[in-house]
Amino acid sequence: EYFEAGEVENNGSYFVRVGDKVYYRLYSDEAQWESMMWGEGYLENDDPEADSVLMSYDLQTKTTETLFTVNVRGRIFASVDGFCISGTSGGQDKVFCYSMEDGEKTEVCAGKLMAVSEDGKRLVALDYVDTGNGRYPHYSMIENGQEIYSLTDTDGGGYQFLGLAGDDMIAWRQDDEGYRNHLISVDSTGKVTELGIIPQPDYDYETYGSWPELLQLLKDDDGVYLSFGYYEGTGHFLTVQQVVKAKPGAAGSLEAQWLESTDAEEGYEEKIFLTGNGEWEAAWQVEGEIGLSDDWCGDLVYFDSP
Repeated sequence: EYFEAGEVENNGSYFVRVGDKVYYRLYSDEAQWESMMWGEGYLENDDPEADSVLMSYDLQTKTTETLFTVNVRGRIFASVDGFCISGTSGGQDKVFCYSMEDGEKTEVCAGKLMAVSEDGKRLVALDYVDTGNGRYPHYSMIENGQEIYSLTDTDGGGYQFLGLAGDDMIAWRQDDEGYRNHLISVDSTGKVTELGIIPQPDYDYETYGSWPELLQLLKDDDGVYLSFGYYEGTGHFLTVQQVVKAKPGAAGSLEAQWLESTDAEEGYEEKIFLTGNGEWEAAWQVEGEIGLSDDWCGDLVYFDSP
């Protein structure tokens, strides 16, 4: 019912709102790395003995509740079956689901959890297949424990999953010719459509590479919108930001625009907001905005008021 009502927010991060409650975890010391540059991956310890406690914060009563212990790592995804989180079993990556009612743990599939569909019924898992010529990423769309369709690159082009637009996977395929990134969509039949080549920024590709980092993925009836950041140096300095729009399933529909603003020039990533009729705007901060997360890593502190 929460998915049908649009009452699931920030799914796939460290703080997920479902209805009037925000779900998060309290980590034991064993569940955290002792140190991590930039703090990235700080809460990704894959020690199978490292437990954490799933908690809820009630937005109405302002109270917290201890729910149950989870033995997994990474981001929290709400689904119609419960909370899905990545973990390990027998030294292999697995996706597990915990019942919202009693915390009963069930194994869903092999791989690492990447996304859950808007209706909460399907998920995308990343595993690897051995073709005899090496191991290649294999992205599976899973429903009721069964693979519906998949995306596998055995030619070495390097697919990277970016997100979901309805039932379509959005990804890019990298090639070595001119450091080009091809944006693609994969529909429910497994058909791959090239939406276009993502334009490159004007800097030294051989030194810094031209692989952008995904900041946001939004969608509406007019298409999918992706915000990318390009970074340089060991300090991970933002060089330029780009917004790409495309229509899943429509070959050659990609449009791109570079953001030229004071915020971007100062090294701050801007957020994009859909304004309707296929239009969008970008701003570093919107007055009165309360965010559950700045990016996929999630904030370590949740604010319920400005």
